[in-house]
Amino acid sequence: MPKCTLTGFEDSPDSSCTHTKYITERHLDYMQEQLEDYLESKRTAFPRFYFLSNDELLEILAETRNVQAVQPHMMKCLDATPPLHSPPQHERSARSAAPQ
Repeated sequence: MPKCTLTGFEDSPDSSCTHTKYITERHLDYMQEQLEDYLESKRTAFPRFYFLSNDELLEILAETRNVQAVQPHMMKCLDATPPLHSPPQHERSARSAAPQ
């Protein structure tokens, strides 16, 4: 019978394909723990992120260059923050093309 193991998860009672569900659940648990550790590191770096849910923080991290996507979450992090405005497209293009 072929083995269906994932690296680091070979210690299941029986690594055969009949126990793939067990391996998959362990793998998902591991990924969830790693994601929570990553988000905690971001919250440690910027404590105001503690005011956000995991979903909100993930959206901010995924959309760091999209001001409109981040804007709804800023009021939870920073009181009395005026709306954020992104520079016009032609200014962003000029800045990205300029030598550093």
